[in-house]
Amino acid sequence: MAYHVYEQDPFVRTDLFETLQSAHDTTVHTLPTLEKALDVAKRHGDDAIFVLSIDDVEKHDRLDALLSQLGTGKVVIIANSKPPAVSKYRSAVFVQRPFSSQMMLQSLSELISAPQSDRQETQR
Repeated sequence: MAYHVYEQDPFVRTDLFETLQSAHDTTVHTLPTLEKALDVAKRHGDDAIFVLSIDDVEKHDRLDALLSQLGTGKVVIIANSKPPAVSKYRSAVFVQRPFSSQMMLQSLSELISAPQSDRQETQR
C-alpha cells in the first residue's frame, strides 16, 4: 500500500511526506494537482491511501468526483472546514487545520484499523 499526498504548501507537503514515510515505512508519492489524484485513483484507488489538502470551495466540488473514484481506497481530507463530500464517503476521515503530525498519524491509524463500514472524523 502506498500513500499519495496532495498539498500545495511545500513546507506542509514535506512535513507530511517525512511523517508518513518514517512512521509507516512505506512509499509516499506527492501529487502536483488534485487532477493527478483523480488519475491515480482510477488506476490504484483500492490499493492506496490518499492524504488530500483541500483549501477552497472549488476544490471541495472536485473532491466529490475524486471520492467517487476511490472504490475501497481510503482518504484523509485536510481542510479548514469539513467538505460536504466527506460525509458521503465511508472510508474517509477529516482532519481540521491546523493539525500536528501526531494528529495526522492518529487519524491514519484509526482509518487503517477501522472496518470498511466505519467512518471516522477528527476535528481537533
